[in-house]
Amino acid sequence: MLDEKIEEAYINKDLVEKLLHTLCEQKSWLSRFPEREKKIIEMRFGLNGEREKTLKEIGEIFNICKERVRGVEAGALRKMKVMYRRAVIDSERQARNRRASNAWRRVKRRR
Repeated sequence: MLDEKIEEAYINKDLVEKLLHTLCEQKSWLSRFPEREKKIIEMRFGLNGEREKTLKEIGEIFNICKERVRGVEAGALRKMKVMYRRAVIDSERQARNRRASNAWRRVKRRR
């Protein structure tokens, strides 16, 4: 039991869950992951109808040690973080381009 509490301390669950649910609104993001990574994330955080499972439970399902599950989870979360940052940057770039385009149209109309 103490072991499970220690393993949970490695992750800021609230932040991760907020990020995951934001990302999973875009189903295509999670579908970019290999099947095993996707299932591990779904099981770990209770997505798509799964109940939250411990590292040990997931390890038993995939026949790998819980440290390997932790590694797969960490890698998937890093990928999601990069995807999220890229989406934010793209969104900001599109907004900036729209503003510039609208400003240019206003200038052209005044001529």
